[in-house]
Amino acid sequence: MVYYGLAAINPAYLYLTAFLVTVCISTFTGTSWGTAGTIGVALMAVASAMDVSLPVTAGAVISGAYFGDKLSPLSDTTNMAAIAAGADLYQSIRNMLYTALPAFAAACAGFYALGSRLHDGTGAQMEAIAVMKDALSQLFWLNPLLLCPALLVFVGAVKKWDSTIVLVASALSGIVLAVLFQEITLADIISAAINGFTSEMLPGLHGMTLDEATGHNINVLLNRGGMYSMTGPIVVMLCAFMFASALDVSGALAVILRRLVKMLNTVTRTLLATMFTSSVLVACTGNAVISFFIVKSMYDPCYKEKNLHMVNMSRAMESGATLLEGLFPWTISGMFMAKTLGVATLDYAPYVLFNLSCLMMAIIFAIIPRWTRFGTRYETAPGS
Repeated sequence: MVYYGLAAINPAYLYLTAFLVTVCISTFTGTSWGTAGTIGVALMAVASAMDVSLPVTAGAVISGAYFGDKLSPLSDTTNMAAIAAGADLYQSIRNMLYTALPAFAAACAGFYALGSRLHDGTGAQMEAIAVMKDALSQLFWLNPLLLCPALLVFVGAVKKWDSTIVLVASALSGIVLAVLFQEITLADIISAAINGFTSEMLPGLHGMTLDEATGHNINVLLNRGGMYSMTGPIVVMLCAFMFASALDVSGALAVILRRLVKMLNTVTRTLLATMFTSSVLVACTGNAVISFFIVKSMYDPCYKEKNLHMVNMSRAMESGATLLEGLFPWTISGMFMAKTLGVATLDYAPYVLFNLSCLMMAIIFAIIPRWTRFGTRYETAPGS
């Protein structure tokens, strides 16, 4: 996918291409981190070689990465938001399309406008892409069959298969393809799952002659992953759950709940409060998932009282927490994106057009229930 993504780049439309390519990969894989850490790194290297704006490129990469993180049935936050809200996964995804599709269109228009001043690539710029593609083609035996794991994810999403089964099946198919086509040993595959992948595992590396710059870029692109790489986020996640438990046991959560519920006397206020609380909690805890469960316990009575379907809560939590998590410099995602892409969080934040547009659309859909039910789902009344 990285190779074909590089092949599709037209320097005149780099920002728009970066957004669209990462949209496709994040939707197929369901991971914003994995998307930014693979094709995102390659796109940043290309942008640097082309001498174009790195903050705008990073904004395009993160926008596309969070598109799949918000909508893919394989995304952890998409699944956890639906679970926390008590909504069906695919119903939740369909409900999020009301805000995601207009935001997608706005982001495409924005990145096209930002890149309209760029010209077709010079010889040096095109050479930078060619060098990266050549290095990847030497390291890997590239063929269309290697797209089977991504195709399996796409088919599973369309057929609405269980996301856990699809994820495991996709991973297993990737292992089989790695053994058959890349000649990677089973021992290296197990090591990669635990400690992360390294380019030295590839037989194609032996005897290759790569210049220092190309070799460094390839290692930055490929050397990552493994269960141990998740140690930091897991520790922060545990701390966040301890923080939530302290709020619950101390009774502080109940006090906050009683005061807020009295003010949430309309659908608009309830939806806006859900988004605002999700944003505040992700800023305080640094983790979107923990905010989902706290918000659910706080606002569940309000949604039931107003006959609101729980897919509305799921969408509001995703808009307020998931999409903004990478825009706070002190959160796990904010630190990861800044370190991985090499651009400070506050520098790329104004250019994360999809995330910001989606938040604006969510606010609009929270306001319009005053006049119409379009985009807001209600529970079916008993006996109707």
